[in-house]
Amino acid sequence: MIREMDAAADWLTVTTRTYRDTEVLRRIAALWIGEGKTSHPWRFMGYHGRRLHHPGGRGGVAFAEHSEGSHGVLQTWGEMTDVIGRRLADHRLRATRVDLAVTVLHDAPQPPISAMLAALPRSGVAMAGIVPISEEGGTLYVGKRTSDKMGRLYDKGSQLGDDVPPCQLWRFEVEYKRKCAEAAAEQTFYTPMTSDVRRQMIVSNVAQFFRDHAVPVELPDSSHPVHGLVRYATRVQDSERTLKWLSEQVRPAILRLSLDGQADRVWDALGIGVQDGFPYVEAESEEVEDMPTLWDWLDKYGMRE
Repeated sequence: MIREMDAAADWLTVTTRTYRDTEVLRRIAALWIGEGKTSHPWRFMGYHGRRLHHPGGRGGVAFAEHSEGSHGVLQTWGEMTDVIGRRLADHRLRATRVDLAVTVLHDAPQPPISAMLAALPRSGVAMAGIVPISEEGGTLYVGKRTSDKMGRLYDKGSQLGDDVPPCQLWRFEVEYKRKCAEAAAEQTFYTPMTSDVRRQMIVSNVAQFFRDHAVPVELPDSSHPVHGLVRYATRVQDSERTLKWLSEQVRPAILRLSLDGQADRVWDALGIGVQDGFPYVEAESEEVEDMPTLWDWLDKYGMRE
């Protein structure tokens, strides 16, 4: 049985190709990003700017530009996504990525990803599961990273630490790109609606995605009451927690692949590189649509609440 449920936009990337539109992004980003200790340089494939993790654990925002402002990009994640997304409503700039998320707290542990793999469709959309060697629930990816829509289902409670029982707090996410991202941004940020209606709309869209792909999980429809989820744990972004997560959850998977002779493919799959002394995740095409650094990738898949 579901005890609590919350729904929210969780990631937004907007790109520009004119000086005028880039200036709009620059002004909006300046409301949060300063030049002090709270923000940090953000560089990627000729783009230069700054990024900020909100000190209150509400996500963050990053802005960068290149060619003297003819091209720009703004990314925001976590709770800041809805705030900044709605500020863009008057401008309706081109979104290239939108993530919608539903977090569900059950009153008892649910079956882990390993238990549902056998019931997944054998043909059609690509699916991949990460099954940890522990009591954690794991992660299921629905669709390819390069597709217009990709879903993720994972045991969110295990990421938050010992305060949350395994397999009890689950996160459903759908990542929209290209034309699908533009449509999602129009519906989620640019169309006036109350917060309650927006949450119900997100639940409906996310639930429909997983139902369309025959993923055997309990995800309520939009008639289920949606409200702010009570947090089990406070988000921690310090280096020790990040290193602990890398050591306990990422390292064993990479080690297994390396022992199988797949080390080069691991780094290729992660797309990890270094430019000007800053780690980053390489783009999948020459045209930059999404530009997460390595730290933003860790924030999204490992430390973000």
